[in-house]
Amino acid sequence: MTAGGPTGLLVGRGTDGQPALLRMFRAQPTRITVIGGVWLGRLVVFRALALGARVLVRTMDPGRWQGLGEAATGSAERVVLVQGQPGPTPGYIGEPVLHVFDLDGARPADLGPTDAWQTTLTIGAQVTGAAAEALSGSDAAVVQRMWPQQAEYAAVVLGIDPEAAAPVADLPDDMVAVLRFGELSFVRLVPTSIERRMFGAPQR
Repeated sequence: MTAGGPTGLLVGRGTDGQPALLRMFRAQPTRITVIGGVWLGRLVVFRALALGARVLVRTMDPGRWQGLGEAATGSAERVVLVQGQPGPTPGYIGEPVLHVFDLDGARPADLGPTDAWQTTLTIGAQVTGAAAEALSGSDAAVVQRMWPQQAEYAAVVLGIDPEAAAPVADLPDDMVAVLRFGELSFVRLVPTSIERRMFGAPQR
């Protein structure tokens, strides 16, 4: 995990107590997978909004996302529910684009090589079906507690020793594992008072 300059998303604090940042947006297209509850997905999107992101959400459950943009930024236009595959939506260093795929059996779309400052965020409850496929092509993954077999799979596809991922099966609700190719770290989420008021206490 790296401090991504102005585009580093604060995940929480590492086991050393230092801020843990994830490179969410880059000059090249980026793919991130979240495996966990809706609580975690909404938290990540909320924090992405603080980086200036425009968020396009594809979901079978609009209620999960309605009102989030207005509550976070004062503008309902910052989080928009859309359908279909991504069209031309240019992203910029100060205004990146986040394509959220809140999975309900849907297959997330991929970005093209010229889609700078755009990121796909695939959210799934478990490592099954489309979520497993998205994970295998991800630049990074943020995962909550999961079954040991799923933790092992996630580690293998991201080039991590499966034994190092064993603690994922016992993570408390307020901790996640962040996996990048060949790297794994454990992070405590540390939601702010505003985030707790909006989303409640951490949950899986």
